[in-house]
Amino acid sequence: MPRIVYVEDDEDLRDIVMMSLEQVGFDVFGAENGKIGRRVVADENPDLVITDLNMPEEDGFSLIRHLVTACPGMPIVAVTAGDGSGQDSARDALAAEAVEAGARASLVKPFRLQHLLDVVKAHLPPCEDKSPLSRTAH
Repeated sequence: MPRIVYVEDDEDLRDIVMMSLEQVGFDVFGAENGKIGRRVVADENPDLVITDLNMPEEDGFSLIRHLVTACPGMPIVAVTAGDGSGQDSARDALAAEAVEAGARASLVKPFRLQHLLDVVKAHLPPCEDKSPLSRTAH
């Protein structure tokens, strides 16, 4: 069963996304910031990491840079809500910066669960078609 670490400081969103990913068959482990996310990744050895970018203690950019070095090849998906200005260009710049730092993809909050599942499926390493997403309807 594929393992995912989801790093998000918004507890309600983290719980909803984790529960949704678990319902389609993933083992999901959560962390509320990049500092804790590092430990969870080291302990759980996930197949993919999803991280918010703007968090206390250690932000997603720092976590991405760490994972690129510590876990080469680890697929990372960045999630951003932008800088709070309401301008799409600022949000797009953050997403581009995350990809430049090493994320393979980025999502913008609020995102649809199906979009998240599609991104996860696209970036999970192949494992003999055991992905729970291969059984979900599109």
